[in-house]
This record gives sequence, structure tokens and C-alpha cells, in this order.
Amino acid sequence: MTQITITGIPHNSRMKNGWTGGAYSMIRALLGLRALWIVVAALVAGDTLLHPGVAVALIGAAIQLIIGWGDRIGALMIAFVFLATFGDPLIGGLAILHLTLPSKPYGSLAARGRPDPGGGWSWPARHRAVWFWMGLTWIGYAIYDVATGLSLGAFGEIWIPMTLWFLLWFDPGWIPPKRAEEKEHLFYDGHCGLCHRAIRFLLAEDRIDSFVFAPLAGDTFRSLVPEECAEDLPDSVIVRTSAGKLLVRSSATLHTLRRLGGYWRVLGTVFMLVPRPLRDTAYNFIASIRYRVWGKTPEACPVIPEALRGRFRA
Repeated sequence: MTQITITGIPHNSRMKNGWTGGAYSMIRALLGLRALWIVVAALVAGDTLLHPGVAVALIGAAIQLIIGWGDRIGALMIAFVFLATFGDPLIGGLAILHLTLPSKPYGSLAARGRPDPGGGWSWPARHRAVWFWMGLTWIGYAIYDVATGLSLGAFGEIWIPMTLWFLLWFDPGWIPPKRAEEKEHLFYDGHCGLCHRAIRFLLAEDRIDSFVFAPLAGDTFRSLVPEECAEDLPDSVIVRTSAGKLLVRSSATLHTLRRLGGYWRVLGTVFMLVPRPLRDTAYNFIASIRYRVWGKTPEACPVIPEALRGRFRA
């Protein structure tokens, strides 16, 4: 199997807390969407405090925060306007937090295409300790306000940003990955652009190196999966668990999320509640268009740094 590697790039396989770049990017995008919603709602309501020119700039800043490109400039503007004009310390405070964290987490447009998908991103331990106590204080205020008769209207204004504060306060490492006795094999279509993106996602977000990867057309797949079983399997993503069970389609995808732990395990568990026929219908639709949308790749393995070579099999 041909493998392209680039040396000298650190791999973020061990972290001081449970935050991964992808988990943070998910919350960052929600923060940008919340800021965008508030600005658009203010424009629709004809809010005289918000100058149309500033509103347009804020919309651009929120989009930058959502996609993770030029997001520090966007966060700076959101922090200034939301604190000075809207008097909103919740959204403003979250924007300031974003300015203090390392740049280019996985899931941001600015991180796209780098060899190491994780990029060594982590939430600094000392910074995390300060944010823990700040977040705990805000949560305490929210509980007190609700307990002392905060109106439903006022509560409706703060529950979304307070939820974002809580999600950022809560360490995803407190939700452990679904354990297995040994590393599991994930087989993938080596020439599928979407499959390569899925592998890069797992490389970035897997804190305990739960999987080893091999193409469906490779020797490892033929040695571990009997020929009579392989004939009935789809040609997208297949997981062979540590117990030797083969998982396909949506079950394979959700199993990988649950093995990641943190918020990904929560999402995987929630979607497992959806009836399997519905899940597989959505999966099959995406699989049917994957070449048209994400294209084909000439190499069977994604571009990876030297530190990750040991997780791939022929």
C-alpha cells in the first residue's frame, strides 16, 4: 500500500484534558450561529442601537467564527460589540475565551489540508483551570436566578448562551470512550474522498488510539474477513470489533463515535436511538453520492505524518 508521510509534525495523541480540536470547533460553530441569530433578529426588529454597517460586519464576523477562518478577527469584533452595544457578557465572554485559545483546531477551515489532522491542538491546562472556575460561577448565577423567580422570557434570552458556557465548562474527558479489549480494525474504501476525511477525523479525535486502519482491497482485510462474508459487505466503511463482529453502515459509524468518548460518544449514543432502517437509509444515500461530491483519491491512504504510520495496515 502506497503511503505518503510528512515528518517533523507532532501528533496530539496525549492531552492534559479531554478537549479535542473537533469537539471545540463544534462549540465554536454554535457560538457563531448564536451571534448570527442575535444580529439578524436585531435587524429584523429594527433595533436602533445597531447601525446597519456594524450589523453587516457582525454577520461577516459570525460567519468567520462558524467556519473557523479569520475567526480571531471575527471573535474580537463580536466581543467588542456584544459587550459594548448589546451589554451581553455571555456571548462577549465566550468570544474573548476563543481569542485566548490556540488557533486552528481540527474542524476549522484554517486547519484544512494539513498532514496531521489534529495539529497538536489542545486546551492549555492552566487556562482550563481558570475557565473551570469562571464557568462554575456563571452556572451558579444561572441556578440562583432560576430559583429566585427569573421570568420565562428572561430565561429564554439566556438559556442558549448559558448552555454554551456549560458545554465549554464541562470537560469531554469526563465521558470516557467505550472500551474494548484491543484495538479494532476499521476498513475503508481506499479511493473514496469521504472515507479519507472520515479517517482524518478519527485520527484527530481519537484520544486512546482505538483503531487501526486498512483499505478494503488490502491484505489485512482478506486475512481477517472470510471471503464468504466479504461478498455481502458494503464497499464503504466496515468495523471489525475486538470480539470479531463486523459492523457496517450506520452501526459502524456510530460505533466509532462511541469509541471516541466525550461529546462524540453522546452523539453516537443519541443517534443509536434512531431505528436502524432510518439510519441506514440516510447512510446509503450519502454513500451513493460520495464519489460525485467528495471525489476519488489516487492513493489508498490519506496524507499523514510519520507519527501516525503505525496505525495503518496494508
